[in-house]
Amino acid sequence: TALVNRYMQETPVAACLVTAGWDDAAHFQDPKFREEVEAQIPAHELKMRTEGIPLMGSGLVYPFQTDDLAIQPFELPRHFPRIAAIDWGQDHKAAVVVMAFNVETDEEYAYKAEAKSNLTLSEFANLVKRSVGKSNQWIPVVWPHDVNKRDARSGETLRNLFVEEGVNMMTTHFTNPPGPGKGEGQGGNSVEAGLIALRDKMGMDQFKVFATCEDWFREQQIYHRKDGKVVSQLDDLMDATRYASMMRRHAALPPTPQRLFTKRRSRGSNWG
Repeated sequence: TALVNRYMQETPVAACLVTAGWDDAAHFQDPKFREEVEAQIPAHELKMRTEGIPLMGSGLVYPFQTDDLAIQPFELPRHFPRIAAIDWGQDHKAAVVVMAFNVETDEEYAYKAEAKSNLTLSEFANLVKRSVGKSNQWIPVVWPHDVNKRDARSGETLRNLFVEEGVNMMTTHFTNPPGPGKGEGQGGNSVEAGLIALRDKMGMDQFKVFATCEDWFREQQIYHRKDGKVVSQLDDLMDATRYASMMRRHAALPPTPQRLFTKRRSRGSNWG
């Protein structure tokens, strides 16, 4: 519920969250008994059952523990293509996720993830540029279709306003990979298709998140379904992650440095 989430994620002043787990229950002190019970518990319910941490709704969309997905940060090789994605709206947090891909092993890494409230477009643009890095402004930025709407004052699309702020926005909005016989942009924007694809990658140990992305893990642990449907609240980083992963076909490599030659004639020879 919203109340539980408030105490889990935004503990109010003069309040605290106390959980009770197996260590607090006298009848769970026998190691053999614990082992027998734990063997019957689905992996994604372990923290709820053993530590008293609430499980949201009817189950997590990505039922994995932080330890299953977290990886210690490492220097990403230059040959790993990269892409960023944003989720933007006036009534929810502005989120950006930056990802890199190892095309040889098919592994994906979310290495930057931030979400903030009450940002102006200009402030969010600066957050995006900081997230991709000063020297990496070449990284393409994926955006959802609602960023194509027009600003009420200027009449310009929000996408173009981001471009004016110096964000390397892609030309067209997010779409899933096109199916057989379909062209680019014809893959639709099905949410479930992306959720299934990402969950499969997580299960196959092909999707990792840098442990420093604390906001990402906080969202992942409350991103849940109710009555089988995804609850679209506090899911901004999850949406941006899905956009980036499903658009990996547009991930880019850093531009190749080009030597500039200036020709001048001297004594009958060309010098560069």
